[in-house]
Amino acid sequence: MTWLSKWGLTSAAALGAVAFVILLVLLVGPQPRVVAKHRRRPAEVQGASALGGAADRLTGLVDRAMQRRSSGLAERLDVAGIRTPASHLVVLTGSAALAGVALGLLLGLPALAVLALVGVPGGVWAWIRLRTERRRSEFALQLDETAQMLAGSLRSG
Repeated sequence: MTWLSKWGLTSAAALGAVAFVILLVLLVGPQPRVVAKHRRRPAEVQGASALGGAADRLTGLVDRAMQRRSSGLAERLDVAGIRTPASHLVVLTGSAALAGVALGLLLGLPALAVLALVGVPGGVWAWIRLRTERRRSEFALQLDETAQMLAGSLRSG
């Protein structure tokens, strides 16, 4: 037996043993732990923050006030195709306006504060109107096409 064939045979045996050990570990080795389904997603978040609780209370207060007043904002949001609840939108708009006013006053620019106080709610109102107009125009286009198709179907029998 030559030196090359002796080392070739030894290395082939060693590689075969390593492959066998790897295969054995993969087949018989420890299985990955599976987390029980009821533990994957808890029903409610534990330990909600104080800020989150305050936001929930404020949203509830705004929701009750809007129900008493019946502003129609929820209907306008529905027509516009906006899924955000009306009370959440009011709280977010008020928070953004308040943050803009605070920023304007901190920077020493009262004009920016007034612009934020008027511009943020105005911008939200314009956004709602834009979404409503887009949705209505898309509906009108679809209605026209559907009416054409229906008329063609009726003519053909």
